Amino acid sequence: MVVHTAGPFQRRTDPTLMRCCVKHKIPYVDVCDEFELAAKAKELFDQSAKTQGVTAVVASGIWPGVSARMAANAVGKLEAEHPDQKADTIEFSIFTAWATNAMRVDVTSKDGTVKVSSQIVHDDLEMCVGLATAAFAIEVLKKGDDKTIPDGVWYPAELLKEARSNILEAVREGSLTYVV
Repeated sequence: MVVHTAGPFQRRTDPTLMRCCVKHKIPYVDVCDEFELAAKAKELFDQSAKTQGVTAVVASGIWPGVSARMAANAVGKLEAEHPDQKADTIEFSIFTAWATNAMRVDVTSKDGTVKVSSQIVHDDLEMCVGLATAAFAIEVLKKGDDKTIPDGVWYPAELLKEARSNILEAVREGSLTYVV
């Protein structure tokens, strides 16, 4: 498995490392926070990863990985608890100072009458980032009946509920606040 955390990802347009991983049938996770690069990786390699039997997740880690999972959970919760409402607005608040990391995601219904919030706070940013990245890697490595992410190239927001729950539960470790 390759877990690409090296960066920098900004202003890059060629997902060279993913190309190599798909070619050699190696599972892949990155923490890319550059949308254009992540989109290019998915566009170029999703079908060949499926054909080759390779599972890959781009843009994992804390932002946008876990924050995207928090948003997907909040949307699901709003729409499950209020079936007559649809999620319309998603607001992300991320605060990092010294070693502290705090993330809040607010999802509001179309008519503005319902709001669901998720919060995760850690006093150790490195631990939080490490847990998140490792959680994505663990899900990518699962095989057979335990497999939670199908072959292909995936964004965190596209992952199925079981993978999402496992990742968020791993990030819960050591949190000061965990409301998901």
